[in-house]
Amino acid sequence: MGAIDHANTAGAWPRLALALVAALAALLVALQYVTLAKFAVLPPGAGFVQWGEFWQRVAVEVPLDGGDTLLGLAVLAACGAFFGPNGATGNWSGCW
Repeated sequence: MGAIDHANTAGAWPRLALALVAALAALLVALQYVTLAKFAVLPPGAGFVQWGEFWQRVAVEVPLDGGDTLLGLAVLAACGAFFGPNGATGNWSGCW
């Protein structure tokens, strides 16, 4: 009781929001160094082609695996939990 709990004071971010921001930051760093590094096999101008051709080149040349899919889905899930609708009230205020 004697310690001040800054996470639960008025105007402070809830602990869930802080945990989600920390998790999202860690997931984005992992995504950058694990998944996006695999795109280095594409030539520098690969982004200027049509979307269909780009995705075809990614499917053929970039060695993506199931771990990359899980990492991408985890980033989307963390964003959805942070910015999505609050399950208890149904409003779109997210977890904060």
